Amino acid sequence: MDFDKLLEAPPCSSLDPAIREYIASLFPKDAGPIDPVELAEVLGPYLVDSDLVADEEKANALCLTLAVQAGASPHKEGSKAAKDGHVITSTVSGGTPACLGAVDSATAWELAAAPGALLQSPAIEHDEMQELAGGAKARVSRKEKKASAVRAAATIEAALANSSSEFRLKEPESTATSAGISHAIQSGFRHSLDAENIAASADFLAAAFTAYAKEPQRVSGWCRFLDGILEESSTKFEQVEEEDKNRILDNIIREIVRKDIMEAVEKMPECGSIVLAVLPEDDSWHLAIVEQLSKDGELQIVFLEYGKPLKVHFKDTRFSEIGDDEGAEEQDGSCEMCKCQQKLTFHHLIPKDTHPTYLKNRLPKGIQGEPTRGFLNTYGLMICRKCHNMVHSIAPNSVLAVEYNTLDKIMAHPTIQRWVEWKANTGWKANKG
Repeated sequence: MDFDKLLEAPPCSSLDPAIREYIASLFPKDAGPIDPVELAEVLGPYLVDSDLVADEEKANALCLTLAVQAGASPHKEGSKAAKDGHVITSTVSGGTPACLGAVDSATAWELAAAPGALLQSPAIEHDEMQELAGGAKARVSRKEKKASAVRAAATIEAALANSSSEFRLKEPESTATSAGISHAIQSGFRHSLDAENIAASADFLAAAFTAYAKEPQRVSGWCRFLDGILEESSTKFEQVEEEDKNRILDNIIREIVRKDIMEAVEKMPECGSIVLAVLPEDDSWHLAIVEQLSKDGELQIVFLEYGKPLKVHFKDTRFSEIGDDEGAEEQDGSCEMCKCQQKLTFHHLIPKDTHPTYLKNRLPKGIQGEPTRGFLNTYGLMICRKCHNMVHSIAPNSVLAVEYNTLDKIMAHPTIQRWVEWKANTGWKANKG
């Protein structure tokens, strides 16, 4: 039967004509038999939303019927009905399929052949009807599980792509957790010259990792944590270059996250946090400062570029990502940027991930020093965490290394000037940042 005509019969005839035209375009005449599961995925929601069927199960049953009427054979190869070529017509009181809101999946097959239906459906035995309907449900279930897995993987990748995301072990005391971490460590070093030494100690390293892992950290923080465990263990770890080791550690932590051993932690901003929020006027993301927050998650923010205040929910903001200096050891002192007495971190004026570009080569123009690891690791500023975040928000590390590699250059940036002015005007006090 022509699928277009089926859509023009009850109950589908009650749908908006534009919807029927859209559904028909998805299943053209020359495309072959209609898959009931695919039809249910597309047509089902419209049937439920229009109150033409009672629920999703009834929608699936009707779509199964329509697919059969349109030419999808319900016969399994070798079935009795298929072998004998029997066509059994059933009569169901109530006339057309418009009353499907009160039938089950098996009865839907009978309704396809009911008086008033557009065509008699190829008939099958009642048990086979139930079996086929059950198979359709199973296929839908498998598709739902697959879609759920894809969504979960996409969520993990989105968290990993945001360097401000923090992760924690889901079940630190589980033997499966230790085994997964051990495997990730061995896998990470499998191509290095130290692979044999690492493999021999992998279980011990994994046990130490789970025993001392406490607070949520970013990927870079977990890399330093694992590096510390490697250094403190008796494992010989001598034949990997520093840059290669950092890459390996990063891959290991990311594999642990992807194995669902770690999970992302929802982080709440605090007063003075630097976030990204959408400015209503241009519907684009801009840097903003959190001035106030309430218990229900509402934030009072001020956009740095325009000074515009706005109330938003914290879930509608993003933390401004910072560079590879995140997680460094802190010490008390006066911030070289805002002059506040706070906990300070070391900002590499030539960011760490750009060091391979300059090691044993020429330093960026205007920088006096030697292109050695010692110089690059000590050339920097002691600044508070929030100023540190702000510096990394104004440009990527490759640009910071060339254009903003001195305190004067950083302080000349308009966004930095507005940030420091805001801190001064709001009377920012010690230990707030």
